[in-house]
Amino acid sequence: MNKIALMTWHHAENYGTAFQAYALKRLIEQQGYEVDLIDYTRLNSLPLDHIGILKVLYQGIITVIKKIFKRSIVNFKFKSNTFCQFYNSFFTYTNKCLYNQDFDQLNNQYIGFVCGSDQIWNPNNFDARYFLDFVRDPERLIAYAPSVGVTSITNEHVSQFMKREISRFQFVSVREKSGC
Repeated sequence: MNKIALMTWHHAENYGTAFQAYALKRLIEQQGYEVDLIDYTRLNSLPLDHIGILKVLYQGIITVIKKIFKRSIVNFKFKSNTFCQFYNSFFTYTNKCLYNQDFDQLNNQYIGFVCGSDQIWNPNNFDARYFLDFVRDPERLIAYAPSVGVTSITNEHVSQFMKREISRFQFVSVREKSGC
């Protein structure tokens, strides 16, 4: 078993998010490991498998606008298929992680865990899962260029939690100097 589980933002319709996930995956693969993205989506995020709702809303809004202006509006191609194809073509995933036991099972399946890059440690979007809070052995943790995204943390509770969780890591790099 020479597999690494990667915790990062993914399944977003954003080129930067998609490419940072792919670049980090490729970097780990170049070190001789297989990489699976941890199939987790924050509750307040919008995963691509729910994008159908937005597509219906989008099409409804365009229909209403066309009726109001009684003329054809330039219709742009909805990008969800492009991003879905990219993610499905270039990534493999863990089993979907929804519950604590789903995350806990990963400890038996992977030799290491990497979290990064992007603003996964931004306190304004705080989520303990992006600190790999479920990994039992701290020696298996690596933080690769996570961004805090702010110059100060105003929520003391979040600050204390972040301090405790980050101290578990033996290997940490950060994206920007202010993240130090």
